[in-house]
Amino acid sequence: MLSLYRLKFLSKSTPVRAYTLFGAICWIYRLIGGDLEKLLNDFKNGNPPFIISSPFPIAESSCGLSLVFPKPVLVISDEVRRDYSIYEKIRRKPIKKARYVSFSVFKRILEGEVKEERFISDPEKFEETEKVIVQRGDKACFKDFGGLSVRNVLNRVTMKSENLFTEEYHLFSDKWFLVKFYDNGFKPMLEECFKLIEDTGLGANKNLGWGNVKIEPLEGFDKEMEYLEKKVNRSEKFITLSPVIPKNETIDIDNSTYEYEIYKSPIDTTFGEALIWKRKVLYLNEGSVLKRRGDDEWVGCVKDVGAGDIGIKAYQYGYEFPVAVGG
Repeated sequence: MLSLYRLKFLSKSTPVRAYTLFGAICWIYRLIGGDLEKLLNDFKNGNPPFIISSPFPIAESSCGLSLVFPKPVLVISDEVRRDYSIYEKIRRKPIKKARYVSFSVFKRILEGEVKEERFISDPEKFEETEKVIVQRGDKACFKDFGGLSVRNVLNRVTMKSENLFTEEYHLFSDKWFLVKFYDNGFKPMLEECFKLIEDTGLGANKNLGWGNVKIEPLEGFDKEMEYLEKKVNRSEKFITLSPVIPKNETIDIDNSTYEYEIYKSPIDTTFGEALIWKRKVLYLNEGSVLKRRGDDEWVGCVKDVGAGDIGIKAYQYGYEFPVAVGG
């Protein structure tokens, strides 16, 4: 079962990705008395009851509201045109720097109509609006804002403020995310977790009032959901909608195109744990086009990143959210 949800941001927030949502779900599941160890063991053993995508913007288009997707990392062709004028290069630059694509463009990539970076950079067929690549004449507009919040450390002995510092914050527009359930009986529990996340907050600085969100089912996208229901499966080649922690020898690197990052974060201290840093992990980012190698059902995993020397267990979510490529 594939379900679509809206994530509404009601305050300042830090970026939210699939592992942010998964971490919040685990904390709430533990607080309401769920067997978190069993749940994590299911994920560690390759039997997840659900997988979750990262949130992406809901945009305004010529047909009303629309879903936008991460821009896929496409093949860069060996064929180089040397007759581009300076004007043509300037026109192509916004398309190359875009971060998202509209549903119609995403669908053309999945069906194999657009296979290389140079095709999607054609300003005669595609254009960029608000960092979203759309088909010529269409639009997909949304507004996210960011800034720096000035904070300080309060010395409670001298009652003086010390060590002023700044921290980046975001004011996000509404976003959408997908959950694929492999155990449909887990859906009511997950939606109960979503309701309690609204009370506790999501992301960093929840004690300052950041991360105040509302999570609810999103309706009105029947056409998109009907198409994605057929495409979200563990296929040989896919575009991932969530960051992936790859297992050894599960990806055909030579036939995959991807962007990666090294990520490190502290264990959430909201519920009283000491500040402890998890170990680093390597992520393949959303939009990476990955080809499976071997017989493993899953390319990604939930990885143990805890501080084993002091007996602290911690895990980092890194399952793919696969959307099959191939027409």
